[in-house]
Amino acid sequence: MKITIIFNNRLPTERAHGLQIVKMCGAFAEAGAEVELIIPDIYNPLKEDIFAHYQIKENFSVTRKRCFPKKGRYRLRYFTFIINLLFSGIDKNRFIFTRHPEIAFFFSRLGYKVIFEIHNWQKEKTRKNLFFLKKVFLIVSTTKIIKKEFIRSGFAAEKIIVAPNSVELKDFDLSVSQIYIREQLKIPQNKTIVLYAGHLYKRKGVETIIEAAKLLPYKYYFIFIGGLPSDVQNLKELAKDRSNIDIRGHKKYIEVPFYLKAADILVISNSGEDETESTYTSPLKLFEYLAAGKIIVASAVPAIKEFLNEKTAALFKPDDANDLARAIEEISNDSDKQKEIIDNGLLFIKRHTWKKRAERIMHYAKSYESA
Repeated sequence: MKITIIFNNRLPTERAHGLQIVKMCGAFAEAGAEVELIIPDIYNPLKEDIFAHYQIKENFSVTRKRCFPKKGRYRLRYFTFIINLLFSGIDKNRFIFTRHPEIAFFFSRLGYKVIFEIHNWQKEKTRKNLFFLKKVFLIVSTTKIIKKEFIRSGFAAEKIIVAPNSVELKDFDLSVSQIYIREQLKIPQNKTIVLYAGHLYKRKGVETIIEAAKLLPYKYYFIFIGGLPSDVQNLKELAKDRSNIDIRGHKKYIEVPFYLKAADILVISNSGEDETESTYTSPLKLFEYLAAGKIIVASAVPAIKEFLNEKTAALFKPDDANDLARAIEEISNDSDKQKEIIDNGLLFIKRHTWKKRAERIMHYAKSYESA
């Protein structure tokens, strides 16, 4: 199977979608596909090579297509990128894999077998996106809820495969001790470490974590990793009066497993006030948390409850700092529940590796093609 993955953004990037793209490139290749990644040749403040940045095997090719301008003016840049793509002579025997509706539209109309991957459902863009996706070969949805929206909109159920995000288990299988990692990362040894990894947008519920930290005694030490510089600064302002809140900013992917192992409790705090975060998302950190083998405390929104339940996480009411503080204290004092959550989480995550995800999509595409 030959696959061309087209992504209209800079790589590497600080955002989670970049990790997901390169992990799927590598997983498809590992599953036996010949994989080419095409990205625009644009300005990138991150100068590191893609393979070095994400610490991945160089088992797929990367092609950069010219576009104009290299910085700013997104719509013009995207337009020139698409024009260059359409005239680049991509072999029609290759599957086109993309998450961009416009790219899916043009290539499907030209007779390519397009696999479109979708990670959220934006109601205000529904009509436009459905028009763009009418002719695609297959849709990969990261959640069952998104698949239901497509079916409700008139798409055939068999044209849609649900394939949640996944994880590379070996990346989180660390041989070093928690004590050693805390020493190296300058994390207190005598505290219960509560950690959040990811972007620091309000819709991620990070302000709820800050408020919960203020309600709990100082034996709980809260660490935040991730976020753009402006978001890091904003969160530091909210936390400036508390010595048990430590906001460390963006970390490379290779550093994340060490921070997760250093922690006792990992928090997913998606807001219930944002429709995407509450209903449609499939956060990468959820799968990374499970792979780390730690206690997870998560907001009980539909998007999270599609993957987690009371046997794999301690759940709390979204946007409720008091309930989050309660959940953290209760799970900290219940060793039997801790073991149940960790054991069930590790059992669950074994089914959700990037390679298994790639194999499943490839098998489904081949079956659908021959049906």
